[in-house]
Amino acid sequence: MISLEEFEDRIENDGVVVFPSVVDEPMLERLRKDVATAYDINRKMQKENGVDYPGVAHHMIKSMWRGYSFADYLENLPLREYISVYFGGPYILNAFSGLLNYPDARAEYQNRPHRDVRTYFPVRLSLNMLTFLDDFTEDNGSTLYITGSHLKKEMPSNEEFHARAEKMLGPAGSIALFNSNLVHSGGRNLTDKVRRCIGFPLIRPFMKQACDYTTLVTDSDSDWMKQILGYNSRPAKDLNEFYQPVGKRTYRMGQG
Repeated sequence: MISLEEFEDRIENDGVVVFPSVVDEPMLERLRKDVATAYDINRKMQKENGVDYPGVAHHMIKSMWRGYSFADYLENLPLREYISVYFGGPYILNAFSGLLNYPDARAEYQNRPHRDVRTYFPVRLSLNMLTFLDDFTEDNGSTLYITGSHLKKEMPSNEEFHARAEKMLGPAGSIALFNSNLVHSGGRNLTDKVRRCIGFPLIRPFMKQACDYTTLVTDSDSDWMKQILGYNSRPAKDLNEFYQPVGKRTYRMGQG
């Protein structure tokens, strides 16, 4: 592992750091199995609702939570010390998606250059965490990105992006942390096998989650799980909920 100081320097200037081989094979196997199931669930719901997001299973923990690998992975989330350096304080989960890059896929949704925050802010509001479920190689559609692009408000053209883009490479079990302002896209998979990963942005607690994960929390959950799922930064529903002693407030102190 690199030092926290080196991480701080690289995430500030490059916008991305890849940590090789962080997740062990037993957890990877569980995650792969559950991502496959979640993808089938999501694709069925997409079709029923008249939308089409090929290769993406959004918000998987809303349909597969207790007893599945996703809950265990979040409970024991790797690289917390590095994430804490990035935010300098608490953070919560914004989304939790499975990303499947199929051979020679042409999914515009994943493959166009983009940022994962729609409004550019030159401050650390969001951090992407990408967990490689398969090797990310030169040929299987590894994520493309431009080093340092998080420092510029202007988006590159498609031509400029593909002329300058690097590939996010590493063995299965690696994790990439990158500033959500970093311009990136899925790559073209030239192999005969799907390339899989789990991607989720982490955000500051005062920001809105892309899906309400606080409904997953029970009293028996750990303090960490309540924090990461956003339970400690819920807005009060009414005055009675607002006027409570500090320990009973839905929006806890220190959340930003």
